[in-house]
This record gives sequence, structure tokens and C-alpha cells, in this order.
Amino acid sequence: MVSLQFKLTTNSNSASNLPKELGNVQVLTSIVQPGLMEGCYLSIFELEPSVSHKIQEIGITYFDSDAKLRANISLKNKDKNPYSQWKYTPVPKDSYSGALSCGETDEKLIDRIWRGMESAGGYYIMTKNKEGVIVVLPNENLAAELYYG
Repeated sequence: MVSLQFKLTTNSNSASNLPKELGNVQVLTSIVQPGLMEGCYLSIFELEPSVSHKIQEIGITYFDSDAKLRANISLKNKDKNPYSQWKYTPVPKDSYSGALSCGETDEKLIDRIWRGMESAGGYYIMTKNKEGVIVVLPNENLAAELYYG
């Protein structure tokens, strides 16, 4: 089995599928483990405190323009696995447990994501097939993109 694992610690304006409304984020960890049939991907990002504060003030409507953008992209590309609408945490457990054990990374960081996904106060968006999820945890100044499938 081939395994690829790496860490990034640079600032990024275009962090994978994260909503552009999250602004500049710092990549805390990024792990990819491809498999023969399936694989996993986990990236965790630190949000700027001002962005987290604004999300806490506005709530889920903070992501409204992102939802419209995603819908337009899905229609143009006939995306077979589009993201759904933004929802409130907690995230259904069967949607992320595999991705959180994708490779080795800082256990305290994984615990913060895990706790945030299991409790109220955050937001998430999931792919149609439920293999991919993006979670934003403003109380923790964190966002994560997970994929397992």
C-alpha cells in the first residue's frame, strides 16, 4: 500500500475547498493517504480571530454567498458529488470518524476538531455521498476539511 503524508505550515489564500469567506487561513496540518480503492484526506486550518468573531456574530448566514456559489459551480460542472447546504454542528459521527484517524498528527488538535464536531457552536457542509465534510469551528478558530472514502 502506498502512503503519502505531509504537513504544511504556510499561509494560504486558496485552501482546497474552504469557502473564500474564511479569508486567509494558516494550514496547521494536511495529510493524504491514498489507497488502492479508497483513501483519506485531512487538513486542519487556523482561522483569523476576526473571521471567527464575525461568524459568531452573524451565524450560519455568514455562509450564504458560499452556498450560492457552490450551487452554481455544481450546475455548470454537473458535479456528481456536490456539497449540500451548510448545517449546524454536531456532525453525524459516521460522516467523519475515518478521516480523523487519517495518518499521524497532533492528537490535541484532532481532539479539538472531534469535540467541535460533536457539539453545538460550529457549522458544516457535507458532500452528497457523505464521504467529504468541511467543518468550521469559530469557538476554536479552526476549520477542517475531511474526506474518507
